[in-house]
Amino acid sequence: MFASGCGCGTVKTAEHAESEAVVAEVAKESTETATEATETSTEATETVTAESTEESQTETVEIESVETETVETETVETETAVTENTEAASEAAESADGKANTAENAENSANEEQATADQTTDNGNATGDASTTTDNTSASDQTQAVDDSSANTDASQIVTSSGVVTGGHIVCIDPGHQLRGDNTKEPNGPGSTVMKARVTGGTTGTTTGVPEYVLTLQIGLALQTELQNRGYTVYMTRTTHDVNISNVERAQFANNMGAEICVRLHADGANSSSASGASTLSPSEGNPYVSALAAQSYTLSSQVLSAYCNATGMKNRGVSLNDTMTGINWCLMPVTILEMGFMTNPTDDRNMQDPAYQAAMVQGIANGIDAYFGY
Repeated sequence: MFASGCGCGTVKTAEHAESEAVVAEVAKESTETATEATETSTEATETVTAESTEESQTETVEIESVETETVETETVETETAVTENTEAASEAAESADGKANTAENAENSANEEQATADQTTDNGNATGDASTTTDNTSASDQTQAVDDSSANTDASQIVTSSGVVTGGHIVCIDPGHQLRGDNTKEPNGPGSTVMKARVTGGTTGTTTGVPEYVLTLQIGLALQTELQNRGYTVYMTRTTHDVNISNVERAQFANNMGAEICVRLHADGANSSSASGASTLSPSEGNPYVSALAAQSYTLSSQVLSAYCNATGMKNRGVSLNDTMTGINWCLMPVTILEMGFMTNPTDDRNMQDPAYQAAMVQGIANGIDAYFGY
């Protein structure tokens, strides 16, 4: 009984030990499996962490690259803006220089035109002036008789030889007569029943043989230039000989041009060769047409005659009041007729054809006009 019992107990113990060995082996394998799983998990974690770190570094590099590109773009844009501003400034400077050159060229061109216009014709032929003239046959169709260089003269920029600015006053010069007279009749004044020849042929130098109409245009053209040089705006009733402009039309031309004064140039003649000297004609206070202009016309006549005789040494015959001159009676501004000398007097005749004497004649008339305007 005891042997039997002990055999059973030994068997159970062996089996139990074997079972425990199996369990231990399984547990060991489980532990190794768990360790491998832990190591695998750790490796996976490290891999993920590494990959995350690499991605983070990549993103950082990309961000830095983007920021660098942005900086470079802003730098390029800044440089472009600076370049554009520099080019714009350069263009503006070039434009300013161009305008300055244009203004300088325009001024040089104007000076050249003035120099050309200032040339006068010789004593025998005064037909080359560029100023406009009245129409030969109709007062209503008269055109502006002014040299191109005198139109709209800026008198504030022109100073006379005596240093005074003339102020751009408007003067009409009427060189008396023309190549051929016209005996057709016209009224002696507005509404007048007295009729006179439209224009006569004038007298002739008994010593020089020069016609009055040639002398008056010689002086007229030279006076135009002198007055322009002094800052006046000048209109000429004629600049050539072969015209047909009546005395009424000459006065109306001066009216239409807005002239402030009208100076009519003539020369005297007499049956006696001893008569000499200069005089002026002016309307009286009893003139039926222009009595309101009498006082101013007398002042103009006196100033012109006095300065003329002072400059030339010509005998001063004084101011004569005359109300029969058609060219005076139709004027709407102060007017004078200057009889520059006697063409029937040998001395006066020769003097008035001498270039130096003619220059003095022109200076004297211009000085008288200056005096009238208070210069």
